[in-house]
Amino acid sequence: MRFARFFIALVAAALLAGCAGEPNEATGAPGAASPASPTSPTLEVHEARAQLMPDVGAVYLKLVNSGQAADRLVAIETDAASSAETHETVVEDGVMRMVPRPEGFEIPAGGSVELVPGGKHIMLLEPRPPRDEAEASTLSLTLRFATSEPIVIEAPVAAMPGSGSEHAGHGSAHDSHGSDPGSHGSDPGSHGMEEG
Repeated sequence: MRFARFFIALVAAALLAGCAGEPNEATGAPGAASPASPTSPTLEVHEARAQLMPDVGAVYLKLVNSGQAADRLVAIETDAASSAETHETVVEDGVMRMVPRPEGFEIPAGGSVELVPGGKHIMLLEPRPPRDEAEASTLSLTLRFATSEPIVIEAPVAAMPGSGSEHAGHGSAHDSHGSDPGSHGSDPGSHGMEEG
């Protein structure tokens, strides 16, 4: 009888130990024994690049979530501009406008979100002049998420095409929606007109 009680106590202890690292279903928080739970978001940043003009700039990238829980890009920090905001270019009544998205962008579980010219993007307000050649060629940003740890990225700065004539008059309707960052200065260049 004493042996049976001892055996049951051992089995119970083993079961409790096995459950210690399981996620808390009520909060979604992982247990202490599984800091990299497979049910957590797992984020990677791909294809980051930036375009800068004197008054505004934009950053484009792809966020891939290989985890089993969604996450959200909620804020961006950078020393390269006065502020960085999540925006989206939308077409309303045939006119392309930039709309702030202060709630950020969701990154679905097992999916991705693309920040591209003519769509979702990071808007840089009042870019600061680079202090040296390294700052002129790359832009450092910290991406902050609802769940995941922050990710610091270095985005190469793409040269703007031509001398800037392509950007004149971009406060009106637009017709460019491709993915080539070198041909889409309209997003940064039209910010003042569309927001004002």
